[in-house]
Amino acid sequence: MGWGVCSTQILQGSIMLRFDSHVAALPRRDAMTRTALMGIVNLTPDSFSGDGLGRHHALERSAQLVEEGAHWLDLGAESTRPGAQAVEAHTEWARLEPVLRDIDRAPWRRRIGLSVDTRHPSTAARALDLGADLINDVTGLRQSDMRAVLKHAQCDIVVMHALVIPADPAVVWPADQDPVASIQAWAHQVSALAADHGIDPQRLIFDPGLGFGKTWAQSIQLIHAAPRLLAGGGRWLFGHSRKGFLKLIQDLASQERDPATLALSTGLILAGVHLLRVHAVGAHRQLLEQLAPSRVLS
Repeated sequence: MGWGVCSTQILQGSIMLRFDSHVAALPRRDAMTRTALMGIVNLTPDSFSGDGLGRHHALERSAQLVEEGAHWLDLGAESTRPGAQAVEAHTEWARLEPVLRDIDRAPWRRRIGLSVDTRHPSTAARALDLGADLINDVTGLRQSDMRAVLKHAQCDIVVMHALVIPADPAVVWPADQDPVASIQAWAHQVSALAADHGIDPQRLIFDPGLGFGKTWAQSIQLIHAAPRLLAGGGRWLFGHSRKGFLKLIQDLASQERDPATLALSTGLILAGVHLLRVHAVGAHRQLLEQLAPSRVLS
C-alpha cells in the first residue's frame, strides 16, 4: 500500500503544496517512530533568522528547546547563510566550547543527543572530545582532514549537500537541472566516498542542503520529493526551517515563517523523514502529537 499524495494547505488557502506519490516501493511502516526533532542553537552574531546567542542565552535557549520536546540540539558557531563572513576555526571554537561545557553540566543533558554543525575538522575533533554525539558536516565529507577525524570516531555524521559554504545566491544549479536525480546521485557518491575512506556508510544521515546551491523552486521540489529520496535508502534530515525559499509560499520575514515551515513539515513527517532541523520545536512537537499521538518519540 503506497503512502499516496499528501496535500497541505497554508494559511488563507492560497497555496496548495503536494508531495510526490512516487512511493509504491516503500514498505508499509510506522513513519512516526522514525521522526525526531533537532532544535537549532545558533551561536553566531549573524544568523539569518536573527536568533544568534551568546553563552548565557544559549544555555537558556537549549533548556527551552529540551523542555519543548527536542530530541536533538544542533549547535552552530559559524553562519552559513548567504553572504555570511567565514570565520576561522579558533573563533568558532571560542564561541562553541563554553556552551558545550555548560550543556554537559546541565541536568537535562542525557535526555537529548548533541550535534555540532561545522566545516572545521579541528572543531569536530574537539567537540567529540567534549561529548558531542553527532557531527553535522556542512561540507559533506569533501575535506580529507574531516574524513580522517570522523573515521576514528564512533558518532553518526550528517552529510550536507552544498555547492559552496557559506551559501552564495549566485552559485546555484541551472534552473532546468533535476534536483531529485542530482541529490540521489550525490547520496550514492558520498556513501562510496565514505566507504573508500573507512567510514561505514550506515553512519551517514543525508541532508539535501535546502537553500544551498539550489534555486528556491528546486528546494521546494526536493521537499515535495522526500518520499522518493527515502525510497532510495538511508536516513534523511531536512532543514527547511524559516529559509528564504519559503517566500514562494508567503513573502514574510524569517521570524514569521514558522507557519509555512510547519506546513511543509507535515508532509515530511508523513513521508517518514528521520530528522527535522527546526527553530519552533514546541509547535513541531504539537504537530507530531496531532498526527499520531501514540507514536511520538519520547
